[in-house]
Amino acid sequence: MARVACWRWRCPHMISARPRSQDLQKLVVLRKPGKQVLHQHAIPPHNHPMPKRGRRRKKTRTHVVPPAEGLSETGAPIPKTLVVKRGRVGHAVESLVTDLRTVLRPNTAMKLKERKRGTLKDYVSVAGPLGITHMLMLSKTDSSVNLRIGRVPRGPTLTFKVESYVLGTDVRASQKRPSDFAQALQTSPLVVLNNFNGEGRGNHLKLIATTFQNIFPTINVQTVRLTECQRVVLLNYNEQEDSVEFRHYFIRPTASGVSRSVKRVAAQSRIPNLSHLDNIAEYVLGNDVYGPGGGAGSGTDSEGEDDSNKVTLSQDLRTRGSKRGAQSAIRLAEIGPRMTLKLAKVESGLAEGDVLFHAFVKKTTEESKKLKRKHKEMTEGKTERRRQQEENVEVKKQKLAEKKRKKLERRKLRREALEAAEELDGGGGGGEEEGEKEEGAAAGDDRYESSDEEE
Repeated sequence: MARVACWRWRCPHMISARPRSQDLQKLVVLRKPGKQVLHQHAIPPHNHPMPKRGRRRKKTRTHVVPPAEGLSETGAPIPKTLVVKRGRVGHAVESLVTDLRTVLRPNTAMKLKERKRGTLKDYVSVAGPLGITHMLMLSKTDSSVNLRIGRVPRGPTLTFKVESYVLGTDVRASQKRPSDFAQALQTSPLVVLNNFNGEGRGNHLKLIATTFQNIFPTINVQTVRLTECQRVVLLNYNEQEDSVEFRHYFIRPTASGVSRSVKRVAAQSRIPNLSHLDNIAEYVLGNDVYGPGGGAGSGTDSEGEDDSNKVTLSQDLRTRGSKRGAQSAIRLAEIGPRMTLKLAKVESGLAEGDVLFHAFVKKTTEESKKLKRKHKEMTEGKTERRRQQEENVEVKKQKLAEKKRKKLERRKLRREALEAAEELDGGGGGGEEEGEKEEGAAAGDDRYESSDEEE
């Protein structure tokens, strides 16, 4: 076995050149004439070579620089949301809150715990430092479930009536083969709006579309990576019922143009059971006994084989058979929740302010002007009361300061009077005692007479 010099600084021993491990450092046993010496000379791993002499090497950056923290690919700030419940809502609505947080992942607070006494002002006060841009508030009344979406901190606020909803667990339970979408929750979903544009549509529909677009981050179509496009949120406006249908899907690309048996081989890492076949051709093409696909089902999938949903991939995907330049069929697996929303009203502020739109109450022009004047008077009165309150607080502070100043002055005067009295008592104390003794003797006081006799 070859012997090399020890790598340790100023070590004169020779050590045996043994195979080196990347993770473990071994003890080297050194022998000297007449005795055995144990040295804890750790052989350095080969992945950390000794520094070479020469000038400093320069690195060539080949990776893509990620966008700055808090910014999307387009450079715009990433919107962040809070999904909360207001009041007593029940177990079903609480599950709906959790599903909405799942839809908005990863730019929402999944483990937010609401306090019973928590108010809207408390959430608004922390929204600024945390970068919160939207709030989704779910509440329940005796007749319906309501969803309010507000822009923080100044509005507007859209109030929807949830006419019907299905939880995500119920949607997946109704499927024969639910998809595993846990990995897809690490990226934001895409947003698809359908049937919101058109002639004669009101401005409230444009506001709905803009609000839902601003809840999710924007993407750059030229630079977006296909691995980040794994979910989609579909919003469809039903003109007949004047409602918005909300759906949440998982995007699942599959190889196109091959039989189901070949797809199964590509998807699985183990070899399929071919004991009932004579050769591999029967598995791919099928036979008379088991039909097309050799018992693996139909030769091609009926779902996803339409030319309308076939695409040519421009980038590699994580799924097998989804390589750049290959043709794949896009499938959508619904993961929930489902909601049917109907816009009830639009407010100018965050859960307050002027009512810009109301679906159930119609006001004339005069009534609207009267309400605006009333709201303006209430706002001015509130501002005036706040100003008056601040003035009263300032007057009270001044009175307290003046009272404290007078108290300190009185304390100072008493201290000065006590000091003057102590100076007078210390300077003329003996003469006063002799005068008192003379007056007492003249008056026939026995105390002073006895004291004189004793002296």
